[in-house]
Amino acid sequence: MRELEKRKGKIFEIATKELSAIPIIFLNEAVSSKITEYTKDIIEAESRIHNMKLDTVVISSLQEKSSTKIALIDREVYELYGLTDEEIEMVEQQAGKYLASSLILEGTPSQEHVEETIVS
Repeated sequence: MRELEKRKGKIFEIATKELSAIPIIFLNEAVSSKITEYTKDIIEAESRIHNMKLDTVVISSLQEKSSTKIALIDREVYELYGLTDEEIEMVEQQAGKYLASSLILEGTPSQEHVEETIVS
């Protein structure tokens, strides 16, 4: 896609042709409700992690709950788009690379730093 990119100063532009190639799936009520429920659970867990002084066991449990709900949302989306196991693996590899690079760029604190902050 690099050859299709257009830049106008610091703004990235995508032409209509490229946008029309992206498949848009409209959710049915059942899938929409599931994803909404999972999202609310994630927001609640993340809010508790960031707004309260919790011990590491509780934080770990809440992070696991968030990760599980995120994985469930991912699975719903994969199913909506009819992805094969091979395609899912490619998506997850790319997502992992993106996440790793964004965490490095953001300077995400280490687990030890988080634990020290909670204890103090």
